[in-house]
Amino acid sequence: MHTQQPITYEKKRIKNSAYIFFWTISWGATFVVASAAVNVWWPENIAVLIAALATNISLMICVIIAHWKWLKDLDDLQRQIQLYSMAFTLSVTWLITTLLILLEGVENLPIGRWHSEILVVVMSLSLVLGNIIGMRKAA
Repeated sequence: MHTQQPITYEKKRIKNSAYIFFWTISWGATFVVASAAVNVWWPENIAVLIAALATNISLMICVIIAHWKWLKDLDDLQRQIQLYSMAFTLSVTWLITTLLILLEGVENLPIGRWHSEILVVVMSLSLVLGNIIGMRKAA
């Protein structure tokens, strides 16, 4: 008789991380396609644009669900560190967004076109910094 091995915490963590990686890469690819659809087919071919955006939004939801599952399956300490890091990222993003909105009025600073690029970099760095701070506090 063959008995099934129980799923260990480490195996579950690796599996959830692989799901996040897969869905994030898939979403990123559809983001490129959706961006091209907006730039190339708007307003001539609305059907292609709607299909690209719907696919992108669907995969975005899959990424959110994968992150939710990953977060739910973490142990208490890791979950606390990740939630702290996410709260830190949200706070920093909020502050930088309001700063960029204020700086938009300054005529010699051509920031307007770079909002999203700046925010992606700031969000990524603040998430890493939040994780480092959380890990140091836990140690």
